[in-house]
Amino acid sequence: MVSCHSSDHRFQRCNVQISAKDTVHLISRDSRSPCEFGRDWGQDHSDLWVDNGCRATFRIERYYWR
Repeated sequence: MVSCHSSDHRFQRCNVQISAKDTVHLISRDSRSPCEFGRDWGQDHSDLWVDNGCRATFRIERYYWR
C-alpha cells in the first residue's frame, strides 16, 4: 500500500517505482477532492502521480513474468 497526496492542489510524483506492466489500484480516497484516473492520478513510465488535491491510498499489483 502506498499513500500519495497532492499538496495545495499541485502535481506530485510519489516515491514508488513501478513498471509499465504493473497495475495501480486506488484503494481509498483520503481527500474531499476527486481522484479520477487520468486527471487527478495516474502512472507514467515508472512513476505514480497525483494532482488537483487528490489524496489517496493505492495498491500496486506487480507484474511478474513466469
